[in-house]
Amino acid sequence: MTFQQIHKLVLHPRDANFALTSWDELIARLREVAFLDEKLGEQLDQLLIKNKQNRFLVGEQFLQYMTFMGCSPAVDLTPPTDGSLDFCHIHFSEIAPETQFRCASQNVFACCPQCRKRISKWSQAVSKWSNDSSAINFNCDKCAEQVSLYQLGWRHTAGFARMFIDIYSIYPQEVIPTDQFFSLLETQTAAQWDYFFTDQ
Repeated sequence: MTFQQIHKLVLHPRDANFALTSWDELIARLREVAFLDEKLGEQLDQLLIKNKQNRFLVGEQFLQYMTFMGCSPAVDLTPPTDGSLDFCHIHFSEIAPETQFRCASQNVFACCPQCRKRISKWSQAVSKWSNDSSAINFNCDKCAEQVSLYQLGWRHTAGFARMFIDIYSIYPQEVIPTDQFFSLLETQTAAQWDYFFTDQ
């Protein structure tokens, strides 16, 4: 199967080091409130893809937990007959032992928490951190203040976490989670959550 670039809304804990021991209780709660429906099983059997586990159809109340932006957003909830993953469904990532960085393929914004200006060399800082996780701090190329990668303002274009919930086939700023949904996640996990958009 060839690589498919699919836009996603990604939810993650705000604390980059936070992780649950498993997704089980959160998945059970999200099924209970009908945010999730049945697990995608036989629909994926013909696909040569990684991470078949923990993919779900959206539930009857999914749309109640999302705020739609604009006049007529198009969200396709039906699995296509060609086996593509380009439809609105939900995937729970593996829970990583170390913090991961994810971002969009382009138009990524990183702003300094001190001077509020856009940092142009964020990718070099992330690259250095990916080779040495202790290199989390670096100097802003505008104000020269030392800042943490975790504290940068990403404007919903990137995020650091050990666990991610990907909602497939959502374009940037097309749909965002409601406060009610964030409250549900926080209550269930005892952690605050955030989101970003990506196409990777």
